[in-house]
Amino acid sequence: MKPQEGRLATRLTRSYLNLIGRGILHVIRTIHGLGAFALITLGVTFDEIWALTESHFSPRSLANLSRRLAAVADDFFFGGRPGPGDHWAGGPRF
Repeated sequence: MKPQEGRLATRLTRSYLNLIGRGILHVIRTIHGLGAFALITLGVTFDEIWALTESHFSPRSLANLSRRLAAVADDFFFGGRPGPGDHWAGGPRF
């Protein structure tokens, strides 16, 4: 093998690695941007929903609603005790 061939192989390997690295960084930047967009969109959506519910419901009914939603989420995610009407153990009870 001539010395020129070794240099050419090294140069080609380096350029392919640079290309792959740029592609990986591009994907990471894209995911980062989409995640930021999703978080901002969810924040604005929840803010608008909260403003709408605050103007239509009393604080007492909102407290009851949030307490009930927390109980349902607890049952759903952490498998509350099965009740008499449950078809499968650990499901949400409505």
